[in-house]
Amino acid sequence: ASEEGVTSDVFTRPDARKADDDERQRLTSEFIKKYIHYAKAKCSPQMSDDAAATISAAYADLRQKVSTLSKQKFPVTARTLETMIRLASAHAKAHLRGLVQAEDAKAAIAMLHFAIFHEDENEDELAGAK
Repeated sequence: ASEEGVTSDVFTRPDARKADDDERQRLTSEFIKKYIHYAKAKCSPQMSDDAAATISAAYADLRQKVSTLSKQKFPVTARTLETMIRLASAHAKAHLRGLVQAEDAKAAIAMLHFAIFHEDENEDELAGAK
């Protein structure tokens, strides 16, 4: 249970919590609001061939993985594919890219795997891409 009005700090780098106070740079809520507004207004990323192939392969793998797990009864449908595409597009938009890249697709796949299987398999790979 979180208290109303309590927020966590948002830093400019993912590893900033471990840095010295001199190296930390916090983002203000006003900056974040402007950034999100700009990204929504100015960014409409298009899917690259690499990203499409990555998502397509991941979708096929996901369908196969879910079908082999007898305890897991999660239907993998076209809606799941659409979710992967939306997540990859949102990741590209958050990085202000006009093209959804394979990196964005991998981030979307990692998020979906975490949501479905509670797996955090690509955490190190995503942190290294920054």
